[in-house]
Amino acid sequence: MIMFLRKQIKMKQMLTNIGMGILLTACGNGGMDPVDTGGEEEYVPVRVETVTDNGIGTRAVTLSNAAIGIFRTAPYSATFPQQYDVECIHDGTAWSLASKIYVGSTDASLHAYYPYGKVTFGANSTVTALTVKDHTADNDFCYADAPLTAVNNRTPVASFLLKHAYAGLKFSIACHSTYPLKKCKLTKIVMQPVTSGKTFYVERSMDISKSAADAGQLGGSTASGWMLDTSALAVGTAGIARGNTDESISKLFPPQDFEDDTRLILTIDGSEYSVTIPYKVLKALKAGYLSTISLEIKGTGVDVSGVKVYPWDTSVVPGGDNDATLD
Repeated sequence: MIMFLRKQIKMKQMLTNIGMGILLTACGNGGMDPVDTGGEEEYVPVRVETVTDNGIGTRAVTLSNAAIGIFRTAPYSATFPQQYDVECIHDGTAWSLASKIYVGSTDASLHAYYPYGKVTFGANSTVTALTVKDHTADNDFCYADAPLTAVNNRTPVASFLLKHAYAGLKFSIACHSTYPLKKCKLTKIVMQPVTSGKTFYVERSMDISKSAADAGQLGGSTASGWMLDTSALAVGTAGIARGNTDESISKLFPPQDFEDDTRLILTIDGSEYSVTIPYKVLKALKAGYLSTISLEIKGTGVDVSGVKVYPWDTSVVPGGDNDATLD
């Protein structure tokens, strides 16, 4: 009698779990029942519910008609090994995974990034490289080191809030109306710490499985500075007309804290001009923040007319929401 009751209970549990699997399948996981490993542990497929991109901004926008990459790094076994860079696509209605991601009773370590395929990770790794690059939608790498709530076989639904991995740096360069030539032709920009050897990064490693508060999230070796050849850009060929301002130079930098004043060296019409930004004005390049350095070119040199640091408010989410911006 006791054995019969146990069989009834076991069968009831199996039917309940199969019903859960069918529900998840209907929500976009494609037609596969939970996996019975032969013991008490049971693995069910994950369903991705929402993916939101708000960086550090004040209004979040849900990604739509987009693709993200998802990693499951723990727990794992021979039956369910770690999974890396699994594509997850939003078709305008719901998210669907290119490969099933299964979770058991232990909370899964899940990590995500956007845009899918635009970020290169090491083989079977959650580590990528952050390098100085143009500020474009494809280069604006965002990530989530963990889902918003625990994901396991009891709650197999994952939602992610993505944050900007990079710091934005923009130059607002004005040619003063009294400049002796009709146009200022800027052919090179050098950015470096005033004191040699102080912290400055042009490339850093980043592990998206670690949070920003984890000292091990970012690595890399310091550089002597950063140089941009602008001779082939509009500011170097056509130049900046007197009385006008150019804001075409916008870059993404690895996030970093400075230890010293920052020096800018600009080559304008064949001459070099140096200007210093005090440490108290620019202490860091923060992930998710845009730093705008305003410069004014005069006949006597270059002045720093202002430095503004604020959360990104122009991050565009492709597709959905009519290409809504974050603010």
